[in-house]
Amino acid sequence: MPIPVIRLRNAKTFGARWIVYCLVAALLAWSALALAETGRDWVPATLNAPWFPRAGHATVQYGGSIWVIGGEGRLMRQPEVWKSSNGTIWTLTAPDPLWDSRIGHMSVVFNGRMWLIGGDVSATPGAAPRNDVWYSTNGTTWTRATAHAPWAPRMGHGSVVFNNKMWVFGGGTWSTAFYNDVWWSTNGTSWTCATPKAGFSPGKGRPCVVHNGRMWILGTGPDNYDKEVWCSSDGRNWTRVVANAPWRGQGGIEAIACAGKIWVMGGNQGSNDYFWTGNDVWCSADGVNWREVTRHAAWSGRGGFSLVVHNRRLWLLGGGVILNGPYDPPTYLNDVWYTDLPTDAEPAWKQYP
Repeated sequence: MPIPVIRLRNAKTFGARWIVYCLVAALLAWSALALAETGRDWVPATLNAPWFPRAGHATVQYGGSIWVIGGEGRLMRQPEVWKSSNGTIWTLTAPDPLWDSRIGHMSVVFNGRMWLIGGDVSATPGAAPRNDVWYSTNGTTWTRATAHAPWAPRMGHGSVVFNNKMWVFGGGTWSTAFYNDVWWSTNGTSWTCATPKAGFSPGKGRPCVVHNGRMWILGTGPDNYDKEVWCSSDGRNWTRVVANAPWRGQGGIEAIACAGKIWVMGGNQGSNDYFWTGNDVWCSADGVNWREVTRHAAWSGRGGFSLVVHNRRLWLLGGGVILNGPYDPPTYLNDVWYTDLPTDAEPAWKQYP
């Protein structure tokens, strides 16, 4: 049987068709990416991470990985630290660090270190929170910078890095004390009070971000049920720019600044008689004018989750869903979701070795 020979004319036709197919495929892929919108389109990296379902944890991006630090699950708290480079595969780096288990603490990355600041250590409401400060360069070994910072022990406070300083503002205990003081430090040990009483009302559970050369606080009141927006360029003088923001969430919302915008999402909404946990996503370029990106994101409604930017994606991790009213225990989650940032967005974070 003779060996078939492809004529040159047919080969050219085949090659041309192959090039067309490749161009069409590339165009379709580009179109899908272009049509995807940050905050609207979410993809699950995993629906069941190996860390126990939790809320009230802290998350940072450090050394090319996402880090999950502490948190509370149903009937359990563990002072553990996990990391992942892709949001799917996780490694337990510190099953029992020196600091106590806690919820409502804050973590930031500053001067090449991960920091843990304050938080509550007991699963019993009414117990006293901490005012200690810890740091680590590897997530495994932790060093205590101070056992007792000069600011009162607290949970649900705000912490950001701004003007080469770590900042702590607001927060409180479970129900007996709420604060609106503002402090800063360059080393985690020595702290300076910028103001003992800022303009915003005392309270805890308010997300804080840095955007456009200012620090921002989103939501006020004892448990963040007032939807005010405040900002400051020095930590001492604060200006209210929004008295009643349009986002639906009240207590338990989370926020992050990236891709030239402030993003607010989720949270507990409603009253005792009509209560639900939201999964709406909002954004603002100036902190004043807000746009609803989606009323219902792909992830289930929740509060007490965390947000972080990593590998040009915005990530959402864990949290708790309240199904039957504000006094019922939440259902805790250990899923991980991401939404792609615009390809032309400048990274608003630093990656440390």
